[in-house]
Amino acid sequence: MLDIAPGSPTAISFGHHSKFPAEFQNKLFICDWTFGTIFNVEMQESGSSYTGTKAEFLHGSRLNIAAMRFGPDGAMYFVTGGRTTASRLYRIRYTGAPTKGTARTLRANSELRALRHSLEKFHIRGESAEAVAKAWPHLAHADRHIRYAARIAVENQDVGLWREKVFAEKNSRATIYAAIALAHHGDRAFSGRLLDKLGEVPFGSLEREDQLALLRAYALCFMRMGQPTAEKAAAISAKLDANYSSKDDTMNAELCRVLAAFDAPTVPRKTIELMKATRAGAVDYDKAMLGRHEYGGAILKMMANTPNTRNIHYAYFLRRVRSGWTLDDRKYFFGWLNEALAKDGGRSFAGYIRAIRKDTIAQLETKDVELLAGLLADFPAFDLSKLPKPKGPPVAWTVDSAMKLFAADLRGRDFENGKRMYSAGFCIACHRFGGEGGHSGPDLGSVGSRYSIRDILVAIWEPSVSISDQYVASGVKLKDGDTLNGRLIYRNDKEVGVATNPFDMNQVTKAPADQVEGIKHSQVSLMPADLLAGMNRDELMDLVAFLLSAGNSQHKAFKKE
Repeated sequence: MLDIAPGSPTAISFGHHSKFPAEFQNKLFICDWTFGTIFNVEMQESGSSYTGTKAEFLHGSRLNIAAMRFGPDGAMYFVTGGRTTASRLYRIRYTGAPTKGTARTLRANSELRALRHSLEKFHIRGESAEAVAKAWPHLAHADRHIRYAARIAVENQDVGLWREKVFAEKNSRATIYAAIALAHHGDRAFSGRLLDKLGEVPFGSLEREDQLALLRAYALCFMRMGQPTAEKAAAISAKLDANYSSKDDTMNAELCRVLAAFDAPTVPRKTIELMKATRAGAVDYDKAMLGRHEYGGAILKMMANTPNTRNIHYAYFLRRVRSGWTLDDRKYFFGWLNEALAKDGGRSFAGYIRAIRKDTIAQLETKDVELLAGLLADFPAFDLSKLPKPKGPPVAWTVDSAMKLFAADLRGRDFENGKRMYSAGFCIACHRFGGEGGHSGPDLGSVGSRYSIRDILVAIWEPSVSISDQYVASGVKLKDGDTLNGRLIYRNDKEVGVATNPFDMNQVTKAPADQVEGIKHSQVSLMPADLLAGMNRDELMDLVAFLLSAGNSQHKAFKKE
Protein backbone atom coordinates (compact mmCIF):
# COMPACT_ATOMS: atom_id res chain seq x y z
CA MET A 1 0.00 0.00 0.00
CA LEU A 2 2.79 2.42 0.91
CA ASP A 3 6.59 2.41 0.91
CA ILE A 4 7.62 4.25 4.08
CA ALA A 5 11.35 4.22 3.12
CA PRO A 6 14.06 3.70 5.81
CA GLY A 7 12.85 2.81 9.29
CA SER A 8 11.75 0.06 11.68
CA PRO A 9 7.95 -0.28 11.68
CA THR A 10 6.59 -1.65 14.96
CA ALA A 11 2.87 -0.92 15.38
CA ILE A 12 -0.25 0.10 13.47
CA SER A 13 -3.75 1.05 14.55
CA PHE A 14 -6.76 2.72 12.91
CA GLY A 15 -8.29 5.81 14.46
CA HIS A 16 -11.88 4.59 13.95
CA HIS A 17 -12.69 4.35 17.66
CA SER A 18 -10.58 7.27 18.83
CA LYS A 19 -11.91 10.56 20.18
CA PHE A 20 -9.61 12.45 17.85
CA PRO A 21 -11.16 14.97 15.43
CA ALA A 22 -13.10 13.41 12.56
CA GLU A 23 -10.29 14.04 10.08
CA PHE A 24 -8.12 11.52 11.99
CA GLN A 25 -10.73 8.84 12.64
CA ASN A 26 -10.52 7.27 9.20
CA LYS A 27 -6.74 7.20 9.10
CA LEU A 28 -4.21 4.48 9.77
CA PHE A 29 -1.51 5.34 12.33
CA ILE A 30 1.87 3.65 11.87
CA CYS A 31 4.88 3.78 14.20
CA ASP A 32 8.61 3.82 13.50
CA TRP A 33 11.06 2.70 16.19
CA THR A 34 14.30 3.94 14.65
CA PHE A 35 13.29 7.56 14.06
CA GLY A 36 10.78 7.93 16.90
CA THR A 37 7.96 8.94 14.59
CA ILE A 38 4.25 8.22 14.22
CA PHE A 39 2.68 8.81 10.81
CA ASN A 40 -0.97 8.91 9.82
CA VAL A 41 -1.87 7.43 6.46
CA GLU A 42 -4.62 8.70 4.18
CA MET A 43 -5.96 5.71 2.27
CA GLN A 44 -7.34 5.67 -1.28
CA GLU A 45 -9.19 2.82 -2.93
CA SER A 46 -7.28 0.90 -5.59
CA GLY A 47 -9.27 -1.97 -7.00
CA SER A 48 -10.08 -4.38 -4.18
CA SER A 49 -7.30 -2.92 -2.03
CA TYR A 50 -5.77 0.49 -1.26
CA THR A 51 -2.87 2.84 -1.75
CA GLY A 52 -1.85 5.48 0.78
CA THR A 53 -0.01 8.71 1.46
CA LYS A 54 1.60 9.46 4.82
CA ALA A 55 1.92 12.58 6.94
CA GLU A 56 3.82 13.01 10.18
CA PHE A 57 1.68 12.92 13.34
CA LEU A 58 4.41 13.30 15.98
CA HIS A 59 8.10 12.69 16.56
CA GLY A 60 10.58 12.87 19.41
CA SER A 61 14.18 12.15 20.32
CA ARG A 62 14.76 8.82 22.08
CA LEU A 63 11.20 7.90 21.26
CA ASN A 64 11.83 4.32 20.15
CA ILE A 65 8.17 3.32 19.89
CA ALA A 66 7.61 -0.38 20.45
CA ALA A 67 3.79 -0.69 20.59
CA MET A 68 0.70 1.49 20.17
CA ARG A 69 -3.08 1.14 20.56
CA PHE A 70 -6.15 3.31 21.04
CA GLY A 71 -7.66 2.80 24.48
CA PRO A 72 -11.34 2.52 25.52
CA ASP A 73 -11.21 6.22 26.50
CA GLY A 74 -10.48 7.16 22.88
CA ALA A 75 -6.88 8.25 23.57
CA MET A 76 -3.77 6.90 21.87
CA TYR A 77 -1.33 5.00 24.09
CA PHE A 78 2.17 3.96 23.10
CA VAL A 79 5.17 2.50 24.89
CA THR A 80 8.84 3.00 24.12
CA GLY A 81 11.67 0.55 24.75
CA GLY A 82 13.36 -2.49 23.27
CA ARG A 83 16.94 -3.79 23.24
CA THR A 84 17.12 -3.49 27.07
CA THR A 85 16.37 0.28 27.02
CA ALA A 86 14.10 1.93 29.57
CA SER A 87 10.39 1.74 28.74
CA ARG A 88 7.90 4.56 29.11
CA LEU A 89 4.16 4.83 28.57
CA TYR A 90 2.69 7.86 26.77
CA ARG A 91 -0.88 9.03 26.24
CA ILE A 92 -2.00 11.30 23.39
CA ARG A 93 -5.50 12.74 23.81
CA TYR A 94 -7.55 15.45 22.15
CA THR A 95 -8.56 18.24 24.58
CA GLY A 96 -10.22 20.65 22.19
CA ALA A 97 -13.88 21.23 21.56
CA PRO A 98 -15.72 18.51 19.60
CA THR A 99 -15.30 19.00 15.86
CA LYS A 100 -18.05 18.85 13.30
CA GLY A 101 -17.97 16.43 10.45
CA THR A 102 -17.91 12.69 9.93
CA ALA A 103 -15.07 10.38 9.08
CA ARG A 104 -14.63 9.77 5.36
CA THR A 105 -15.76 6.35 4.16
CA LEU A 106 -14.31 4.31 1.32
CA ARG A 107 -17.13 2.42 -0.36
CA ALA A 108 -16.73 2.90 -4.13
CA ASN A 109 -15.09 -0.50 -4.61
CA SER A 110 -16.99 -2.38 -1.91
CA GLU A 111 -18.13 -5.11 -4.32
CA LEU A 112 -14.56 -5.91 -5.33
CA ARG A 113 -13.49 -5.99 -1.68
CA ALA A 114 -16.44 -8.22 -0.82
CA LEU A 115 -15.30 -10.65 -3.51
CA ARG A 116 -11.74 -10.61 -2.16
CA HIS A 117 -13.01 -11.16 1.39
CA SER A 118 -15.17 -14.09 0.25
CA LEU A 119 -12.06 -15.75 -1.21
CA GLU A 120 -9.94 -15.00 1.85
CA LYS A 121 -12.36 -17.08 3.96
CA PHE A 122 -10.81 -20.11 2.25
CA HIS A 123 -7.28 -19.20 3.34
CA ILE A 124 -7.14 -22.15 5.72
CA ARG A 125 -5.81 -25.66 5.20
CA GLY A 126 -8.57 -28.00 4.10
CA GLU A 127 -10.07 -30.34 1.53
CA SER A 128 -12.80 -28.08 0.22
CA ALA A 129 -13.92 -28.74 -3.34
CA GLU A 130 -16.20 -25.71 -2.89
CA ALA A 131 -13.18 -23.48 -2.25
CA VAL A 132 -11.50 -24.69 -5.43
CA ALA A 133 -14.69 -24.27 -7.47
CA LYS A 134 -15.28 -20.71 -6.24
CA ALA A 135 -11.69 -19.54 -6.41
CA TRP A 136 -10.47 -21.09 -9.65
CA PRO A 137 -12.34 -18.76 -12.06
CA HIS A 138 -10.78 -15.76 -10.32
CA LEU A 139 -7.18 -16.84 -11.03
CA ALA A 140 -7.57 -14.82 -14.23
CA HIS A 141 -9.32 -11.82 -12.62
CA ALA A 142 -8.23 -8.36 -13.76
CA ASP A 143 -7.55 -7.25 -10.15
CA ARG A 144 -4.16 -8.43 -8.86
CA HIS A 145 -5.30 -8.65 -5.23
CA ILE A 146 -8.26 -10.85 -6.16
CA ARG A 147 -6.00 -13.10 -8.23
CA TYR A 148 -3.73 -13.39 -5.18
CA ALA A 149 -6.65 -14.22 -2.88
CA ALA A 150 -7.88 -16.84 -5.33
CA ARG A 151 -4.47 -18.48 -5.62
CA ILE A 152 -3.99 -18.67 -1.86
CA ALA A 153 -7.47 -20.18 -1.49
CA VAL A 154 -6.67 -22.89 -4.06
CA GLU A 155 -3.19 -23.47 -2.72
CA ASN A 156 -4.53 -24.18 0.78
CA GLN A 157 -6.78 -27.02 -0.40
CA ASP A 158 -5.58 -30.59 -0.83
CA VAL A 159 -3.51 -30.59 -4.01
CA GLY A 160 -5.21 -33.74 -5.24
CA LEU A 161 -8.42 -31.75 -5.72
CA TRP A 162 -6.94 -29.36 -8.26
CA ARG A 163 -3.59 -30.57 -9.59
CA GLU A 164 -4.96 -31.86 -12.89
CA LYS A 165 -6.93 -28.64 -13.39
CA VAL A 166 -3.55 -26.90 -13.78
CA PHE A 167 -2.64 -29.02 -16.80
CA ALA A 168 -6.12 -28.70 -18.34
CA GLU A 169 -6.33 -24.90 -18.00
CA LYS A 170 -6.60 -22.95 -21.28
CA ASN A 171 -6.41 -19.35 -20.05
CA SER A 172 -2.79 -18.09 -19.98
CA ARG A 173 -3.17 -15.90 -16.89
CA ALA A 174 -4.96 -18.61 -14.92
CA THR A 175 -2.29 -21.12 -16.00
CA ILE A 176 0.47 -18.91 -14.62
CA TYR A 177 -1.10 -18.44 -11.20
CA ALA A 178 -2.18 -22.05 -10.96
CA ALA A 179 1.41 -23.04 -11.76
CA ILE A 180 2.70 -20.81 -8.96
CA ALA A 181 0.30 -22.55 -6.57
CA LEU A 182 1.47 -25.99 -7.67
CA ALA A 183 5.15 -25.02 -7.52
CA HIS A 184 4.68 -23.97 -3.89
CA HIS A 185 3.78 -27.58 -3.08
CA GLY A 186 7.21 -28.62 -4.35
CA ASP A 187 6.41 -32.09 -5.71
CA ARG A 188 9.37 -32.79 -7.97
CA ALA A 189 7.49 -35.57 -9.76
CA PHE A 190 5.49 -32.92 -11.62
CA SER A 191 8.35 -30.59 -12.50
CA GLY A 192 8.64 -31.67 -16.13
CA ARG A 193 4.89 -31.51 -16.80
CA LEU A 194 4.61 -28.09 -15.19
CA LEU A 195 7.47 -26.68 -17.25
CA ASP A 196 5.86 -28.07 -20.39
CA LYS A 197 2.59 -26.40 -19.40
CA LEU A 198 4.30 -23.06 -18.82
CA GLY A 199 5.99 -23.52 -22.19
CA GLU A 200 2.54 -23.32 -23.82
CA VAL A 201 2.10 -19.75 -22.54
CA PRO A 202 3.14 -17.22 -25.25
CA PHE A 203 5.50 -14.87 -23.42
CA GLY A 204 5.60 -12.16 -26.09
CA SER A 205 1.83 -11.62 -26.27
CA LEU A 206 1.27 -11.33 -22.51
CA GLU A 207 0.67 -8.09 -20.63
CA ARG A 208 3.68 -6.88 -18.63
CA GLU A 209 2.35 -7.98 -15.23
CA ASP A 210 1.62 -11.45 -16.61
CA GLN A 211 5.10 -11.69 -18.14
CA LEU A 212 6.60 -10.94 -14.73
CA ALA A 213 4.29 -13.51 -13.12
CA LEU A 214 5.33 -16.12 -15.71
CA LEU A 215 9.00 -15.51 -14.90
CA ARG A 216 8.14 -15.88 -11.22
CA ALA A 217 6.44 -19.20 -11.97
CA TYR A 218 9.56 -20.45 -13.76
CA ALA A 219 11.79 -19.34 -10.89
CA LEU A 220 9.59 -21.11 -8.33
CA CYS A 221 9.72 -24.30 -10.38
CA PHE A 222 13.53 -24.32 -10.19
CA MET A 223 13.64 -23.43 -6.49
CA ARG A 224 10.89 -25.75 -5.26
CA MET A 225 10.84 -28.59 -7.79
CA GLY A 226 14.49 -28.94 -8.79
CA GLN A 227 16.55 -28.03 -11.83
CA PRO A 228 15.08 -29.08 -15.19
CA THR A 229 16.81 -31.41 -17.59
CA ALA A 230 19.39 -29.89 -19.92
CA GLU A 231 16.98 -30.30 -22.83
CA LYS A 232 14.14 -28.42 -21.10
CA ALA A 233 16.54 -25.75 -19.84
CA ALA A 234 17.79 -25.14 -23.37
CA ALA A 235 14.24 -24.91 -24.74
CA ILE A 236 13.15 -22.37 -22.10
CA SER A 237 16.36 -20.37 -22.52
CA ALA A 238 15.81 -20.14 -26.27
CA LYS A 239 12.26 -18.94 -25.69
CA LEU A 240 13.16 -16.24 -23.16
CA ASP A 241 16.59 -15.15 -24.36
CA ALA A 242 15.18 -13.15 -27.28
CA ASN A 243 13.48 -10.84 -24.75
CA TYR A 244 16.68 -10.19 -22.78
CA SER A 245 17.56 -7.39 -22.57
CA SER A 246 14.60 -5.01 -22.78
CA LYS A 247 14.00 -1.36 -21.88
CA ASP A 248 12.17 -2.44 -18.71
CA ASP A 249 14.50 -2.68 -15.68
CA THR A 250 12.17 -4.93 -13.69
CA MET A 251 11.73 -7.27 -16.65
CA ASN A 252 15.50 -7.46 -17.12
CA ALA A 253 15.96 -8.26 -13.44
CA GLU A 254 13.57 -11.22 -13.61
CA LEU A 255 14.87 -12.48 -16.95
CA CYS A 256 18.37 -12.42 -15.48
CA ARG A 257 17.16 -14.48 -12.50
CA VAL A 258 15.65 -17.19 -14.70
CA LEU A 259 18.29 -17.34 -17.43
CA ALA A 260 21.14 -17.40 -14.90
CA ALA A 261 19.52 -20.41 -13.25
CA PHE A 262 19.88 -22.21 -16.59
CA ASP A 263 23.53 -21.14 -16.93
CA ALA A 264 22.53 -19.64 -20.28
CA PRO A 265 25.73 -18.72 -22.20
CA THR A 266 24.41 -15.32 -23.32
CA VAL A 267 23.70 -14.12 -19.76
CA PRO A 268 27.19 -12.84 -18.78
CA ARG A 269 27.64 -10.69 -21.88
CA LYS A 270 24.11 -9.24 -21.84
CA THR A 271 24.10 -8.65 -18.10
CA ILE A 272 27.51 -6.96 -18.05
CA GLU A 273 26.24 -4.58 -20.74
CA LEU A 274 23.25 -3.80 -18.55
CA MET A 275 25.53 -3.22 -15.55
CA LYS A 276 27.56 -0.74 -17.57
CA ALA A 277 24.44 1.15 -18.64
CA THR A 278 22.41 1.28 -15.43
CA ARG A 279 22.71 4.06 -12.88
CA ALA A 280 21.95 4.07 -9.18
CA GLY A 281 18.24 4.84 -8.86
CA ALA A 282 16.90 7.52 -6.55
CA VAL A 283 15.58 6.11 -3.28
CA ASP A 284 12.44 7.64 -1.81
CA TYR A 285 13.05 8.98 1.70
CA ASP A 286 11.82 11.60 4.14
CA LYS A 287 14.68 14.11 4.20
CA ALA A 288 13.20 16.16 7.05
CA MET A 289 12.81 13.10 9.29
CA LEU A 290 16.30 11.80 8.55
CA GLY A 291 17.83 15.24 9.00
CA ARG A 292 16.74 15.62 12.63
CA HIS A 293 18.14 12.28 13.82
CA GLU A 294 21.77 11.28 14.12
CA TYR A 295 21.18 7.89 12.52
CA GLY A 296 19.46 9.65 9.64
CA GLY A 297 22.68 11.54 8.94
CA ALA A 298 24.38 8.27 8.03
CA ILE A 299 21.49 7.42 5.70
CA LEU A 300 21.64 10.82 4.03
CA LYS A 301 25.35 10.28 3.51
CA MET A 302 24.59 6.89 1.98
CA MET A 303 22.10 8.50 -0.38
CA ALA A 304 24.89 10.75 -1.64
CA ASN A 305 27.13 7.71 -2.28
CA THR A 306 24.53 5.04 -2.80
CA PRO A 307 25.31 1.64 -4.34
CA ASN A 308 23.59 0.64 -7.56
CA THR A 309 20.97 -1.76 -6.24
CA ARG A 310 20.00 -3.04 -9.69
CA ASN A 311 23.61 -4.04 -10.36
CA ILE A 312 23.78 -5.82 -7.00
CA HIS A 313 20.85 -7.93 -8.21
CA TYR A 314 22.66 -8.70 -11.47
CA ALA A 315 25.90 -9.53 -9.66
CA TYR A 316 24.10 -11.85 -7.27
CA PHE A 317 22.70 -14.00 -10.07
CA LEU A 318 25.84 -13.86 -12.22
CA ARG A 319 27.89 -15.31 -9.37
CA ARG A 320 26.93 -18.93 -10.19
CA VAL A 321 26.99 -18.68 -13.98
CA ARG A 322 29.95 -20.62 -15.38
CA SER A 323 29.52 -20.45 -19.15
CA GLY A 324 29.72 -17.54 -21.58
CA TRP A 325 32.30 -15.38 -19.78
CA THR A 326 35.08 -13.45 -21.50
CA LEU A 327 38.15 -12.27 -19.62
CA ASP A 328 37.12 -8.63 -20.09
CA ASP A 329 33.67 -9.33 -18.65
CA ARG A 330 35.25 -11.08 -15.67
CA LYS A 331 37.54 -8.11 -15.07
CA TYR A 332 34.65 -5.68 -15.24
CA PHE A 333 32.59 -7.83 -12.85
CA PHE A 334 35.25 -8.06 -10.14
CA GLY A 335 36.21 -4.43 -10.64
CA TRP A 336 32.59 -3.44 -10.07
CA LEU A 337 32.42 -5.48 -6.86
CA ASN A 338 35.52 -3.72 -5.55
CA GLU A 339 34.02 -0.33 -6.39
CA ALA A 340 30.77 -1.32 -4.67
CA LEU A 341 32.66 -1.96 -1.43
CA ALA A 342 33.62 1.71 -1.40
CA LYS A 343 29.94 2.72 -1.37
CA ASP A 344 27.83 3.41 1.72
CA GLY A 345 25.22 0.73 2.22
CA GLY A 346 23.41 -0.80 5.18
CA ARG A 347 25.07 -2.49 8.12
CA SER A 348 25.43 -5.82 6.34
CA PHE A 349 26.17 -4.35 2.91
CA ALA A 350 29.91 -5.06 2.70
CA GLY A 351 29.43 -8.59 3.99
CA TYR A 352 26.93 -9.40 1.26
CA ILE A 353 29.12 -7.97 -1.48
CA ARG A 354 32.04 -10.06 -0.21
CA ALA A 355 29.82 -13.14 -0.14
CA ILE A 356 28.89 -12.57 -3.80
CA ARG A 357 32.58 -12.34 -4.64
CA LYS A 358 33.46 -15.50 -2.72
CA ASP A 359 30.76 -17.48 -4.52
CA THR A 360 31.97 -16.18 -7.88
CA ILE A 361 35.60 -17.02 -7.17
CA ALA A 362 34.54 -20.58 -6.30
CA GLN A 363 33.28 -21.01 -9.89
CA LEU A 364 36.55 -19.87 -11.52
CA GLU A 365 39.00 -22.13 -13.26
CA THR A 366 42.57 -22.04 -11.92
CA LYS A 367 43.82 -20.23 -15.01
CA ASP A 368 41.19 -17.50 -14.51
CA VAL A 369 42.18 -17.02 -10.87
CA GLU A 370 45.76 -16.35 -11.98
CA LEU A 371 44.64 -13.83 -14.63
CA LEU A 372 42.33 -12.01 -12.21
CA ALA A 373 44.48 -12.19 -9.10
CA GLY A 374 44.88 -8.43 -8.82
CA LEU A 375 41.10 -7.96 -8.64
CA LEU A 376 40.30 -10.72 -6.17
CA ALA A 377 42.00 -9.33 -3.05
CA ASP A 378 39.76 -8.01 -0.29
CA PHE A 379 39.93 -4.65 1.41
CA PRO A 380 42.48 -4.64 4.28
CA ALA A 381 41.20 -4.72 7.85
CA PHE A 382 42.24 -2.18 10.49
CA ASP A 383 45.77 -2.64 11.78
CA LEU A 384 45.12 -2.70 15.54
CA SER A 385 48.78 -2.05 16.31
CA LYS A 386 48.55 1.35 14.60
CA LEU A 387 45.47 2.56 16.46
CA PRO A 388 46.01 5.10 19.28
CA LYS A 389 46.25 3.92 22.87
CA PRO A 390 44.68 5.41 25.99
CA LYS A 391 47.00 7.27 28.37
CA GLY A 392 45.44 5.77 31.49
CA PRO A 393 46.13 4.92 34.19
CA PRO A 394 43.76 1.97 33.66
CA VAL A 395 40.68 1.63 35.87
CA ALA A 396 38.70 -1.52 36.66
CA TRP A 397 35.45 0.01 35.47
CA THR A 398 32.00 -1.49 36.00
CA VAL A 399 28.69 -0.17 34.79
CA ASP A 400 27.83 1.18 38.25
CA SER A 401 31.22 2.80 38.87
CA ALA A 402 31.23 4.37 35.40
CA MET A 403 27.69 5.72 35.89
CA LYS A 404 28.92 7.84 38.82
CA LEU A 405 30.87 9.92 36.28
CA PHE A 406 27.60 10.93 34.63
CA ALA A 407 25.55 11.93 37.67
CA ALA A 408 25.66 15.54 36.46
CA ASP A 409 25.05 16.86 32.94
CA LEU A 410 27.82 15.92 30.53
CA ARG A 411 29.53 19.21 29.61
CA GLY A 412 32.91 20.56 28.57
CA ARG A 413 34.20 17.32 27.07
CA ASP A 414 36.97 17.03 24.44
CA PHE A 415 35.61 16.05 21.02
CA GLU A 416 38.97 15.15 19.45
CA ASN A 417 39.97 13.04 22.44
CA GLY A 418 36.61 11.25 22.32
CA LYS A 419 37.18 10.47 18.66
CA ARG A 420 40.68 9.23 19.50
CA MET A 421 39.29 6.98 22.27
CA TYR A 422 36.78 5.54 19.80
CA SER A 423 39.78 4.17 17.92
CA ALA A 424 41.79 3.36 21.05
CA GLY A 425 38.97 1.14 22.32
CA PHE A 426 39.00 -0.74 18.98
CA CYS A 427 35.39 0.41 18.38
CA ILE A 428 36.32 1.54 14.87
CA ALA A 429 37.53 -1.95 13.94
CA CYS A 430 34.06 -3.47 14.37
CA HIS A 431 31.50 -0.66 14.13
CA ARG A 432 30.49 1.95 11.60
CA PHE A 433 30.25 5.52 12.90
CA GLY A 434 29.66 8.46 10.60
CA GLY A 435 30.14 6.20 7.57
CA GLU A 436 33.53 4.81 8.66
CA GLY A 437 34.62 1.67 10.45
CA GLY A 438 34.24 -2.10 10.41
CA HIS A 439 31.21 -4.29 9.80
CA SER A 440 31.28 -7.04 12.42
CA GLY A 441 29.06 -5.07 14.83
CA PRO A 442 26.11 -2.69 14.61
CA ASP A 443 26.34 0.90 13.40
CA LEU A 444 26.83 3.22 16.38
CA GLY A 445 25.86 6.46 14.67
CA SER A 446 22.43 6.60 16.28
CA VAL A 447 23.11 5.36 19.82
CA GLY A 448 22.81 8.87 21.23
CA SER A 449 19.25 9.28 19.94
CA ARG A 450 18.02 5.86 21.00
CA TYR A 451 19.90 4.86 24.13
CA SER A 452 20.64 6.34 27.54
CA ILE A 453 24.17 6.57 28.93
CA ARG A 454 23.50 3.55 31.13
CA ASP A 455 22.31 1.56 28.10
CA ILE A 456 25.56 2.42 26.31
CA LEU A 457 27.69 1.39 29.27
CA VAL A 458 25.83 -1.90 29.65
CA ALA A 459 26.41 -2.63 25.96
CA ILE A 460 30.14 -1.99 26.45
CA TRP A 461 30.77 -3.94 29.68
CA GLU A 462 28.03 -6.53 29.37
CA PRO A 463 27.79 -7.09 25.59
CA SER A 464 26.08 -10.47 25.92
CA VAL A 465 23.01 -9.01 27.65
CA SER A 466 21.42 -8.13 24.31
CA ILE A 467 22.72 -9.44 20.98
CA SER A 468 21.08 -8.43 17.71
CA ASP A 469 20.14 -11.33 15.44
CA GLN A 470 22.26 -9.70 12.74
CA TYR A 471 25.44 -10.12 14.80
CA VAL A 472 24.88 -13.33 16.72
CA ALA A 473 27.85 -15.69 16.90
CA SER A 474 27.67 -19.38 16.07
CA GLY A 475 29.44 -22.48 17.23
CA VAL A 476 30.14 -24.94 14.41
CA LYS A 477 30.83 -28.36 15.94
CA LEU A 478 32.92 -30.65 13.75
CA LYS A 479 32.92 -34.44 13.75
CA ASP A 480 36.54 -34.55 14.89
CA GLY A 481 35.58 -32.77 18.12
CA ASP A 482 36.80 -29.28 17.21
CA THR A 483 34.50 -26.25 17.28
CA LEU A 484 34.70 -23.10 15.16
CA ASN A 485 33.36 -20.12 17.08
CA GLY A 486 32.56 -16.82 15.40
CA ARG A 487 30.29 -15.28 12.77
CA LEU A 488 28.91 -17.80 10.28
CA ILE A 489 29.74 -16.10 6.97
CA TYR A 490 28.42 -18.73 4.60
CA ARG A 491 27.27 -22.33 4.42
CA ASN A 492 26.78 -24.30 1.24
CA ASP A 493 26.90 -27.91 0.03
CA LYS A 494 30.72 -27.88 -0.05
CA GLU A 495 31.85 -26.05 3.10
CA VAL A 496 31.14 -23.61 5.89
CA GLY A 497 33.10 -20.42 6.55
CA VAL A 498 33.38 -18.83 9.99
CA ALA A 499 34.97 -15.45 10.78
CA THR A 500 36.67 -16.17 14.08
CA ASN A 501 38.28 -12.76 14.58
CA PRO A 502 35.73 -9.96 15.22
CA PHE A 503 38.41 -7.37 14.40
CA ASP A 504 39.01 -8.79 10.93
CA MET A 505 36.08 -10.36 9.10
CA ASN A 506 38.44 -11.32 6.26
CA GLN A 507 39.90 -14.08 8.42
CA VAL A 508 37.54 -16.90 7.51
CA THR A 509 38.19 -20.42 8.77
CA LYS A 510 36.68 -23.07 6.51
CA ALA A 511 35.58 -26.64 7.10
CA PRO A 512 34.12 -29.26 4.70
CA ALA A 513 30.33 -29.42 4.91
CA ASP A 514 30.37 -33.19 5.44
CA GLN A 515 32.50 -32.71 8.58
CA VAL A 516 29.93 -30.46 10.28
CA GLU A 517 28.04 -32.18 13.09
CA GLY A 518 25.91 -29.22 14.12
CA ILE A 519 25.61 -25.42 14.32
CA LYS A 520 24.22 -23.54 17.30
CA HIS A 521 23.76 -19.85 18.04
CA SER A 522 25.94 -18.58 20.84
CA GLN A 523 24.62 -16.64 23.83
CA VAL A 524 28.01 -14.96 24.18
CA SER A 525 28.78 -11.83 22.18
CA LEU A 526 31.80 -11.70 19.89
CA MET A 527 32.63 -8.36 21.50
CA PRO A 528 35.20 -8.58 24.34
CA ALA A 529 33.96 -7.05 27.60
CA ASP A 530 37.14 -5.25 28.72
CA LEU A 531 38.10 -3.11 25.72
CA LEU A 532 37.93 0.17 27.67
CA ALA A 533 39.72 -1.02 30.80
CA GLY A 534 42.83 1.01 29.90
CA MET A 535 41.01 4.35 29.94
CA ASN A 536 41.08 6.89 32.72
CA ARG A 537 38.15 9.01 33.87
CA ASP A 538 38.45 11.78 31.27
CA GLU A 539 39.10 9.40 28.40
CA LEU A 540 35.97 7.39 29.19
CA MET A 541 33.81 10.51 29.57
CA ASP A 542 35.11 11.93 26.29
CA LEU A 543 34.34 8.65 24.52
CA VAL A 544 30.76 8.56 25.84
CA ALA A 545 30.29 12.20 24.80
CA PHE A 546 31.58 11.34 21.32
CA LEU A 547 29.09 8.45 21.04
CA LEU A 548 26.20 10.61 22.22
CA SER A 549 27.10 13.33 19.72
CA ALA A 550 26.90 11.11 16.63
CA GLY A 551 30.16 12.77 15.56
CA ASN A 552 28.87 16.33 15.91
CA SER A 553 31.57 18.54 17.45
CA GLN A 554 28.90 21.19 18.24
CA HIS A 555 26.94 18.82 20.49
CA LYS A 556 26.07 20.24 23.90
CA ALA A 557 28.41 17.73 25.60
CA PHE A 558 31.39 19.67 24.22
CA LYS A 559 30.21 23.08 25.35
CA LYS A 560 31.40 24.65 28.61
CA GLU A 561 27.98 25.98 29.66
